[in-house]
Amino acid sequence: MGVPLLVHRAARTSNTQPFNPVLVGADRFGGSEYGFLASALGFPFTYMLSIAHLIFSGTLDRFPTLKFGFFEAGAGWLPYLLNRLDIYHAAETPSVAQSKAAALQSKPSQYVHQLHMTIHTAEPYLGDVVRMVPDHRFMLGSDFHHRDPNGLWPSAIPDLMAMPGLSGADKQRILETNPREFLGL
Repeated sequence: MGVPLLVHRAARTSNTQPFNPVLVGADRFGGSEYGFLASALGFPFTYMLSIAHLIFSGTLDRFPTLKFGFFEAGAGWLPYLLNRLDIYHAAETPSVAQSKAAALQSKPSQYVHQLHMTIHTAEPYLGDVVRMVPDHRFMLGSDFHHRDPNGLWPSAIPDLMAMPGLSGADKQRILETNPREFLGL
């Protein structure tokens, strides 16, 4: 296919997207007072479900050159997700056996090379995440042109360069190698 698919979930309010799982019941508990949760949790929750469906539906097996980019959710949740999917995939339960999961060509964690995602420099454990996901396709997100609580633009690159726990090779991969590969440059 050779074309990257960029995914950026829309952060909506409970009035315009009542089915948003992060905002279910929000009106009962103060409504927009907690609207920031749509961004803080909505991105990673939505991406976890999307990635699980892409893997277990067999989409990534059927299209092994297809690349997905998941933006603005960070990457700290990825090791948890991959481990959890591997555990359930390996489980010999009737529900797993009857699903498409049994037909996967690989363990769920082995599809990570098709999943590109932007990291946040506000993730102090990023070095650990890189070590837990050695085949990562992380890229630096800047959230240009607005500030984000995750501490991105305008200091994203200097913040990444100063981040402890990442080698020079890790930083090169995040800043240049992975984005070039994702975009086919």
